[in-house]
Amino acid sequence: MEDLERRANGEGGNFWETAVDLTVAAAAIVGGYNLSGAMLDHSDLSGLTQEITTAGVLAGSGFIGYNVRTVAKKVASLFESKRKKLKRELARSRALLEISRDPEFQERQGLQQGSFGPVRKALKYALTVPAGGALGYFPGAAGILPLCVYFGNNFKWSVDASLGSGPWAGAAMGAWAFGEMAHKGQYRRMVTTAATLGGVIGGHFLTAATNLKVYESKPDLYAMMSIDAAYGAAAGLMAYKAYDFISSRVKKGRDRGVEKIDGARG
Repeated sequence: MEDLERRANGEGGNFWETAVDLTVAAAAIVGGYNLSGAMLDHSDLSGLTQEITTAGVLAGSGFIGYNVRTVAKKVASLFESKRKKLKRELARSRALLEISRDPEFQERQGLQQGSFGPVRKALKYALTVPAGGALGYFPGAAGILPLCVYFGNNFKWSVDASLGSGPWAGAAMGAWAFGEMAHKGQYRRMVTTAATLGGVIGGHFLTAATNLKVYESKPDLYAMMSIDAAYGAAAGLMAYKAYDFISSRVKKGRDRGVEKIDGARG
């Protein structure tokens, strides 16, 4: 019952799976940056068009990289046990459907009738998608700097366009990621990701205040990258642990409430 309730909450993945997804996405973004540079190096597009094109390629690369592990896992699972998986999913869906009709189950999960109506869904996306975009903006600005320093001199395309594409690509990826997590109900991952991005933002503003010469000095660039990464990792890990602690406390409180109700009925 506990496992079914956990799955019904939509909680998927753990901290290290999220870290792997973000690492692969970062590698894909590096490739996307170089691809964009090679494309625009042989084009006559204007600076604004170059910025939009680069932002699109970066966002698309990040989207693909972020989903590589999930897609590979699904493909391997389909080849390994397609029929058995389908049978298990059907059985699970029927079981969850029956459990979800249980008023006590709904009460323990904090659900109410009509809680997943169109208005609530629209409100959920209206809050999470802009928040994801805002949180992704400054990490995108920070992430584009090492790409420009390392790879920007290899192409003739506009420096302003390549720098300006970072914040918009980060905002696009953040909005998409938070919308997807809201859709899947992955609130643990949402909290962890938000805290990680918040940590990167804090590190970005800290390094900006120290006047590091990231364009001229590789040690300064490495310092900026290390500070941003350390702040992001620390904030994300603390948020992950805090979410688990609070969730366990809430669950214990609900379980005690159910035990009291059952005792009163008995």
